[in-house]
Amino acid sequence: MNSQRNSYEEVFKRNERLLEVLQSQESEEVKKAILQRHIRNTFMLPMFANVPTPPPPTGEITEKRFIVFIPTNGCPFDVYLRIIGPRGSTVKSIQRTTGCKVVLYREGPEMVRIHIYTMDYENVADWRIGEAKKRITELIKIPLDGQDTIKKLQLAELAVHNGTFSNRLAPPNMRRNNSRFVGNTSQARQNHNQVPTRNMRRLTDHCCNGIHIHTCPHRMLITRQ
Repeated sequence: MNSQRNSYEEVFKRNERLLEVLQSQESEEVKKAILQRHIRNTFMLPMFANVPTPPPPTGEITEKRFIVFIPTNGCPFDVYLRIIGPRGSTVKSIQRTTGCKVVLYREGPEMVRIHIYTMDYENVADWRIGEAKKRITELIKIPLDGQDTIKKLQLAELAVHNGTFSNRLAPPNMRRNNSRFVGNTSQARQNHNQVPTRNMRRLTDHCCNGIHIHTCPHRMLITRQ
């Protein structure tokens, strides 16, 4: 608990320093660069802190695809939006750390379909898809202690993007009413819940020769490969 509190206090201090730095800058481009760096350093989710090293390549270069179906009924958060993240930042982090393309679709109100694909040497491609599945599994775990750190980080990141930050990460006795970012460097108020339709390219399913079920705490991933 103390380590979590110390972490919150550090984030609070960083946000206060960022506000001072942004207010001292006149260039909008400089402000934007500072803000983006702050977001990457401060709100990175734990599963993206380290970029894993792929195994030595073997076999031929091939394109591999994998489809994951995630039941969402009874989940305390919106699975689709949680994986997408603020302005697509979370799904971009999955792609950055695994080398896979990841595209999400809603399958009605109680299912999310995720297409994962990559092109690499055969064993490396399998490894990359496995890493992507691992990160998705971590993202949709329901916190047993009720402390949803992922949700807190995503909400705080979105508020910084929108220029309406109030310190959601700090414990209640540390919050300040005047702790707000007023210098929004981007006027676009794109909802973090959506990925532009033009960026979603439907994939032809060439991998439906089997259905596998993977379990994780409170969720079940039904996958095709």
